[in-house]
Amino acid sequence: MLIGYFILREGLLNGINWHASGKLEAAFSKVYGPFVDLAKAHLPGWALFVVGIATILLAFQLIDRVLPEMNSDSASRRSSWLKRPWTMFLLGCIVATLTLSVSVALTVLVPLAVKGYVRRDEALPYIMGANITTLADTLVVAMLQHTPVAARIVLAEAIGVTIVSLFILAFIYGPVKRGVIGFDDWLVAKNVRLAGFVAILFIIPIALLLSGLAFSTA
Repeated sequence: MLIGYFILREGLLNGINWHASGKLEAAFSKVYGPFVDLAKAHLPGWALFVVGIATILLAFQLIDRVLPEMNSDSASRRSSWLKRPWTMFLLGCIVATLTLSVSVALTVLVPLAVKGYVRRDEALPYIMGANITTLADTLVVAMLQHTPVAARIVLAEAIGVTIVSLFILAFIYGPVKRGVIGFDDWLVAKNVRLAGFVAILFIIPIALLLSGLAFSTA
């Protein structure tokens, strides 16, 4: 975040004036529009949320079914490339680009972990990669705005996240991995700690939202 703020403050992206044409929005409408319009025409508004959740769960079930069970041969082949941080980083980038959601990209890890394809410590580079390319859809939406400032903000954030992620992978991945795994073990050791951590995940966004409203009315 600090890197992105520095980039914007120094005006390093002022020369960028990216705008997406209406043709891009029309292309998305042609792909997803018929399914969405069909659901809207035959279902009440509240049911659309249920249909969306059911669609996601069905997709995850299909992913779980197509993944073969692990054996000694497949485990040895898996270990030859899934244990490489840069490979997992690239895989996270690809999956988040295809799903356009870091939440969905991370949920894909669940069947992979259950099947034995990915261990907890091997998932860290995957998560780092997903955190970068999940901003692709946000960038597209920003490019549809009338002002180029929105695209610059998203791009600055993506650049900042990329710089930090590449630095960690290249120089301090080992210590960071041990620190994250150690913190995770400490966190889940007691339910009180886990509950407090989950509460913080809710409190911080609410606090930031309220602070923004307070400054806007001041």
